[in-house]
Amino acid sequence: MHEGWTAGPHLFVEDHGIWLFSDLAYDGVGVYGHNYRSRHIEMVGDYDNQRPSGSTLANTIAALGILHYRLGLDAKELNFHRDFSTKSCPGRAVTKEWLIPQVLQWITEYRRAKEEALAALRRSLVRTAGGLLKPTNPNAALAKAGVERGMLGAISNEFPMEIEGQGYVVQLFAEALLVPAHEWEKVQSLGEYERAQLGEGEEEEPVEEPEGPQEPESAGNSPSAGKDSFSPKDPFPFEGQVQ
Repeated sequence: MHEGWTAGPHLFVEDHGIWLFSDLAYDGVGVYGHNYRSRHIEMVGDYDNQRPSGSTLANTIAALGILHYRLGLDAKELNFHRDFSTKSCPGRAVTKEWLIPQVLQWITEYRRAKEEALAALRRSLVRTAGGLLKPTNPNAALAKAGVERGMLGAISNEFPMEIEGQGYVVQLFAEALLVPAHEWEKVQSLGEYERAQLGEGEEEEPVEEPEGPQEPESAGNSPSAGKDSFSPKDPFPFEGQVQ
């Protein structure tokens, strides 16, 4: 709709890959007038009599999984084109009872891999810090706060301090900062990086609602991701196993 189209998915999926057709930052056009705040995926093939398989199925599940994961959507609310039209898309042989569990499993495995990679990164940084870090009582308030804030670890024991007549208990912590090479304006703390990788960053500002017909959920030319309260701009590049 942003570019004046009356039809077209965001992602086009087939055996050889996943193709970006429309900017994910904008509403697409799957069923005109019913596409408000949805992202549309179209997969190549006729699936009225047989289900998709092989690379087409794997790529479709990966595309659906990463969209739901990155945009914070519930895959159980996945819609089909046929939910909003007289067409059979994505094919009568494709049912939500068959497809949605596969998307949920993909998301579970993706998150597990992310968590394992982030845990390995943190262990590596702790080893690099070496003897600078101090052991802490995991039940202590400051130690807990350090973990919650994503600090690398304590570099001092707790010590008392008086500030403007008020007594405080203070503990110094190490913080790891990361920045992509040659992108110096994109500095993140380790905690911020971890939250971003897990899709737990700060919510974006709500987008301006478009004029004209609006529906709380919609479907694209095949499976689609829809929810009435998410910001559609995805700050992350596409990641997933493309076969």
